[in-house]
Amino acid sequence: EDDAPVGSPDDGDTARLLRVEASVMALEPVIDEENDVMLGFYPPELGSLRCDILAKYGELENASMMDKLRSMGETDDSNDGNIGPIGDEVARQAPSQPKSAP
Repeated sequence: EDDAPVGSPDDGDTARLLRVEASVMALEPVIDEENDVMLGFYPPELGSLRCDILAKYGELENASMMDKLRSMGETDDSNDGNIGPIGDEVARQAPSQPKSAP
């Protein structure tokens, strides 16, 4: 076992990402055939289940995503890639305008 901190590149364990995807079928009605009336719903059922294990191997050299986006003109250098407030947050964070006297 390595003495490096867990999760660091030197800990000897490859970084892994577990991805789980599932579909559930629900709200399927139970119909009384004689009276043509809905009695309720069947219990939910698992439609499909998928699990992927992705492992990270190595580092990309000279591959900063922010540098690539800047070179393509996709980001504004002033916000350095950070997403600013939108909608109501902008109105709340905007400096108040002085009211002019009539």
